[in-house]
Formats: sequence, C-alpha cells, structure tokens
Amino acid sequence: MLDSVAALGELFRHFPVPIMAWWKQSGHLSLAFCNKAFAHLCARDHDSMAHLTGSLLMPIDGQPDPGPAIVRSLVQGGVLDIEVSVMAHGRPRRLRVLGQGLGVGSRQPEQIFLAIARDVSNEARQANAMATTERMLSAVIKNIHLPLLMLTQDARIILANPAAARLFERPMDEIVGQHLSILFTAQDWPAVSARFEAGIRSHSEQRGAVRIRSGRGELLEMEVRGQPMGDIGGKPMRMLTFTPFEPLPSPTHDGLDAMGQTLAAGNDILAGRLQIIGLDDMRSTFGERWGSMREQALAIAEQTIRRDLSPTDQLQRMPDDSFVINFSGITEAEAVVRAQRIADTVRDRLLGAATPEGRVEAMVATVRSADLAEQQSEDLADFLVRKLAARRDESRRYMQTLLREAMTKATLDPRQIMRPEGFALPMQVAELAYPWRQQIAMAMTTLGDDKAASFEADLVTLSVSIDWGELRKRKGTLVVPVQFENLMLPRLLDRYVDVVRNLPVELRQRILLHMLHIPAGIAGSRVGGMIQTLGPHCSGIALQLPAIDHPLDPVGNRVRMVTVPFDMLEYGEQNGHARLTRLLRTCHLRKMKVWIEDVPDTTVSMKLAADGVDMVTLLR
Repeated sequence: MLDSVAALGELFRHFPVPIMAWWKQSGHLSLAFCNKAFAHLCARDHDSMAHLTGSLLMPIDGQPDPGPAIVRSLVQGGVLDIEVSVMAHGRPRRLRVLGQGLGVGSRQPEQIFLAIARDVSNEARQANAMATTERMLSAVIKNIHLPLLMLTQDARIILANPAAARLFERPMDEIVGQHLSILFTAQDWPAVSARFEAGIRSHSEQRGAVRIRSGRGELLEMEVRGQPMGDIGGKPMRMLTFTPFEPLPSPTHDGLDAMGQTLAAGNDILAGRLQIIGLDDMRSTFGERWGSMREQALAIAEQTIRRDLSPTDQLQRMPDDSFVINFSGITEAEAVVRAQRIADTVRDRLLGAATPEGRVEAMVATVRSADLAEQQSEDLADFLVRKLAARRDESRRYMQTLLREAMTKATLDPRQIMRPEGFALPMQVAELAYPWRQQIAMAMTTLGDDKAASFEADLVTLSVSIDWGELRKRKGTLVVPVQFENLMLPRLLDRYVDVVRNLPVELRQRILLHMLHIPAGIAGSRVGGMIQTLGPHCSGIALQLPAIDHPLDPVGNRVRMVTVPFDMLEYGEQNGHARLTRLLRTCHLRKMKVWIEDVPDTTVSMKLAADGVDMVTLLR
C-alpha cells in the first residue's frame, strides 16, 4: 500500500499545481505526501514536509475547522471546498483547498484525502479592503446631512442616505431599488427625465429647480445638483443632492425706519455694514440661473445674520445688496467683533469653497445724530452707507500712516522663552514695543481685524527686528510671529519672502518664523508648501497647532518646534496629561521641540517640566 501512495506522490512531485494528500495514522491526521509546489506555497523545504500533522492547516473565521472536515471527507468520500491558513515566512497565508476522499491501492485500499491548493491571500486582502471601504463609505453617507441619491444610467436608485429618507418622508426600502420617477408627479417627470438623460450623456454637473413629491403627497420646492460619478462596474453613475429652497423673509423696512427715528430723536446709533464681495463670482458660477438664485442667496444671508442679532438690534437690507445693522447695548469694540463673526458665518454658509476670492466685508462706525445736517436731500439708506464707507476709508488712511511711522520709529519688546524649570534660553519672541503694539492693535480692531492691516503689522515686526539683531548685537534666536492667514494668497507670500530675503544674512540665520492661527481644516500639503517656501530664508519654522491632536503630516523637514497655548491643553482635566504625553512622543520622535505658550505661573511650569515639555513662556 505504501508503494501505491509513494507512486502517487512521485507522480505529482513536479506538478505545477500545489497538491497534497492526507491520511489518518495512529488515530491522527498526518500528511501522506505533497509536491514541491505545495511546499513552496508553505515556504518550507519539501523533504521536511514528511509526516506533518493536521495542525499545519489552521482554521479561518467563518470557515469550518479543517482537521475534522478532512476526516469526514476521508470517511464519507465527499468533496470538500474550504479556505484555510498556513504560516509562511512567519505570516499567515490564506489558501483555498479543493479535494475529495478516495481509496488508493487494489488489494487493501487506504483512504486518503487528495486536494489541490491555491493562494487566495491577495484576493482576501482585496475583499477585506473593499469591505472596509464600503463600511467607511456607508458610515460617511449615513452621516451626511445633505439628502443624497446614487443612480444608474437608467435612473434606478441604488443608494440613498437617511437624510434623503427624512426629506422625502419615505422608508428607505421604498426608495432604494426604485425608479427615480417615484419622487415626481406625472406632469413633472417628462421634463426631469429629459434633463437626467442629457446629464448622463454630457458627463457634466447640472443644477436646476424641481418639485419633489413627499410620501404624504406634499410638493417640495428643491434645487437638485447632478454630479457625474464616472463608470462604476462598467456603467455610468450619477449622484443627486437636494437642497430645499428657503422661504424668503419679508422686506426689512422696519430696521431703516427705526434707525432714522433714533437719529431724529437726537441719539447716536452704532451701525455695522456687511457687504458680500463674492457676488460677481456667484453670477459667473450660476450663469443664467443667477436671476432666480440671487434672492435665495440674499435670503440665506439675511436669515444667517438674524440668528446672531439680539431682540433689540435692527437689520436693514440695502439696495446695493449689503446689510446694515443697528447694534444695541454694546460698545463699538464689541460691535466690531460681533460683525466680523457674523460676516465669517455668512461667508461659510453662502460662498463656501466655491468662490475662493469671495468674502463678506464688515465695517462698524458710530453715526452721530449731529451728522444728519449733512444728509440734505439724500435718503437715509445712502447716508448710512456713505458714512460707514467714509469711516472705513478714514481708518485705512490712519492705519497706513501709523504703519509707515512704525516702520521707521518702532522698536521691539522681546519676550523671554525659558525651560520649564525656570532656566532662561537664548530665544526671544519679537513683539512691537509700547506704544506701537497697542496703537496697531486698536487700529486693526477699528478695521474689523482687516487682513491687509494684520499683514502689514507682521511686516513691521519683521522689519524692526534689524534693530534687535544689529544695533544691540544681541545673541540667540529671535522668534517672529506670522499670522498664517496673511500668507494664504500667493502674492502676499511672495511679498513676505522678499522682506525676509532682504534682511541681513546674520539676522536671517537667527530668525525663527512662528506661524500662528493655522486653520484646523487646512490641507497638510498647503502647510508643507508654505514651510518649504519660507524655510530656506530663516533658521527654521515653528507651528502653533490648531488642536493638541492635530496631525502634522506632511509639514516638511524645516519645522523645529510646535507650540500649543496653555489653555488648549486642558491640563487640569483627567485626560490632559495623556494627551500631552502623546504630543511629546510624536514630536520628539520627529526631533521637534514642544513649546507651551502663556503658562499661568512657575508652579505649573515645573509640572510641565515633569511631563517632558521642552520650553515655555509665562503669561504676561
């Protein structure tokens, strides 16, 4: 009998397909023979494979145990198709085994399980990756608040998210698998069908107004956006997203009337104006649809503004599509901050990322009742706009004069950077000295933190560092703050590079540029590109993290340290020390120092030293 099994093994010895045979010896499953192809699959020497036990084949989750399954096939003679795992080079390798129990020998047949094997590791990895991707995509789609449908080229709905089910007031199983026409009335569907087919053929984005029929039969006015998704499985797909048209608010004549009555009664008003600068970009984006979209855009802007107003504030939409607010019960400085916050919210809601040059400009001024003498025949709306614009121009002129004077007369008031234990380091933070720091800060506040003024103030700080570096022959490193937003536009970044490049070489070798207020959602490649642009012209870069867990890849190889304001640490909370430890470990592995800013006192500084912080600055 052994000769028969040996003959069978010799027959398959050089067969290119992995072959193995198992039998039961002394009550245990053992390897009768295998060929060289199977030994290579297991990353073993062929001669060492003799008499291996069934433990060679390890079970896989979701599959039966290979040992008992092979024994059953030996006894019953049935076909077995199973996936197993073997160790190869210290790593599991997934195999698909297909075999059958049969008898070998003519006189005293011996039952063996003869099988072929195939490596399916790559297929399993691809399947796992696909399943993981599908789970992630499903989780993302479920959490998207915008109603979303995915359709085939014949308008069959293959995917819908919960937001769509809520909007259409239909269960998910009444949407997925159905034809798109179920969402429209019989009268509206022919026009929608023609537009959908045109979109599939053109492979371009399309937008338009539609009427959707809800599960209760109610008609919903919507704007639909059709986005091509390319070929998936050889067929073109289309993604539709739906945005409800917001109801238009009633005209706001009451705000202007109330402002006029306040001025006529001899009282001053604190007026703020919000002007949407990106409307020209929106006109070119929407084309002929801008006429109907303009009112919707302004309605959204007005509703967004109203959410941030107090009950005693008054709002007026102006003929030039700007908005004037009469702030009540706050100071002018507080009004500037609130107007800028509202402007940022309107910009994010209305313009988003589609119009990178678009912005909402905010200006605030106190309009005196005595100024009504200048009004003459001019109506109140034009009068307010003119007074606010005049205040903005006046502030700009003052800022320009102030900055020109500062460029020639200002000096620095450096702050000392030290080790947490209290030892001074040869590093100082450049700040404009009194009174320049206060004057420029007040002028910037008057302008609503105008980006141009902030940028010029950064250049002043950098330029007057020559006094620190040369006239007083100071030693060490000067850390120069840079507002990250000031470098977002290429032309501003180029101008900053020109100023740095024209500094004395000895000073450039001792300057560390400290990038402040990096947006949390900014792309790592954007930050890395900015670092690589500025890095060659200074001794290195420091980054102020927008969050303690903010990812740092990729940021280039010129970052010497990262900084975190002490308030961001939440040091007194339960997980504060753990988060700080993770930050230190990550940065130290990359040979970067960790600098904590505005530490309240030396006692806390010593605690930070125990955690491994490299440097601190104390709160003024």
